[in-house]
Amino acid sequence: MLSSEERTGLRFTLLGGGVLLFALLAWLGFFADAPTPQATPADLPPTLLPIGHLRGRAVDANGDFGLVARTLEVDGVAGHSDHRVLPADAGLPGSFQVRALPAGRCAVRVAAEGYVTATRNAEIVAGQTLDLGTVALLPLATITGRVVDAAGAGIATNASVRLRSEDREVARAACDRHSAFQFTALLPGRYELDVPGAGDDDSTLAPLVVDMTRGGIRSGLSLQVVPALRLTGQLVLPIGSDPPRALRVGEFEAQIVGDGRFELVGLRAGSGVASVRLAGCEWHDFGFALPSAAVTFTLAAVTIEQAAPPLPTPPPAPRPPDAAGGTATLHILVRDDVGQGCAAVLRLVDPTSGALQRLAYTTHAGAARIEALPAGTWRVDAESGRQIGSSAVSLRDDAVAELELRLADPPP
Repeated sequence: MLSSEERTGLRFTLLGGGVLLFALLAWLGFFADAPTPQATPADLPPTLLPIGHLRGRAVDANGDFGLVARTLEVDGVAGHSDHRVLPADAGLPGSFQVRALPAGRCAVRVAAEGYVTATRNAEIVAGQTLDLGTVALLPLATITGRVVDAAGAGIATNASVRLRSEDREVARAACDRHSAFQFTALLPGRYELDVPGAGDDDSTLAPLVVDMTRGGIRSGLSLQVVPALRLTGQLVLPIGSDPPRALRVGEFEAQIVGDGRFELVGLRAGSGVASVRLAGCEWHDFGFALPSAAVTFTLAAVTIEQAAPPLPTPPPAPRPPDAAGGTATLHILVRDDVGQGCAAVLRLVDPTSGALQRLAYTTHAGAARIEALPAGTWRVDAESGRQIGSSAVSLRDDAVAELELRLADPPP
């Protein structure tokens, strides 16, 4: 039992503790009115945006078939769009639908692997579905082929094939050991292919033009290369003649000293006319024929039988015997023994005298256009590698004549 003093002390202790607890709660603001919480922007209900939808179908521009493996992106709706792309309809390949696009302008980009990406501008209207219709994608272009000689045989070369478009180089591709080349993932367009020569290296006779404006694959092309040749020889002149000073073959010219030996590099295969300049400034012509093979060709000796008077300008080519007095244009297409167009050297000959009157070259595809020919009858001889061909053609005054020459191996 507690004594009366102990009970009195306990009461005072409990009373003091209660006062202290009340004071502490009052100091902490326990009895103050709680403030009303303020709503934050994140707690506010979102503003409802007017939305619409769009649909369409992606197809191959050349085959008009639906592109199942395609991607779709919508530009111009970032940050204020909750749109979604629905799964493709299995019954309509290439179809697409986009739901919940905000009303207004946007750009839809349709892409597929191996195709050029297409972009369509769209105007989304609230509550409506915009039909983009058919979005045709052009396939990227692929070009493959081989580098061949005049006879169509593959040439094992380390040179690269150059691809050009609109007078600028787009790419280069090295040939493999089978003389094959390949260009892939090209944008649709028109391209030129050639093998650029450097110095006396091989080069193409004419660029090969390939129309790839619709994209797709073009294979089996033959890019013909004309070998660069070396011409060596010795000029032998009659006793008492002026010594030779220079030899000109096409655009190439070599100075001659000493015993008349000469050397020219970088020449192209085919027949032509060379000129020799003597010490007295006279130029004398003689014919030659270089084989289409990448070898050194030696012109043993050229003998000029008699001197000719100086000619300030080359004499005009004589007309064929039955010339009508006017001029004409001749279109020629040269084909090989299997019917393929091929590059060739053309010689226009007077059928009566057999004299060479005009020398020309075809393109890689075998085409040539020769203008300002005297009207009358001509004989056209063509040579491409080992194959040859010949045909007569009659030209009328101010007319355009067409001639197709078929080449074949010479008889044994």
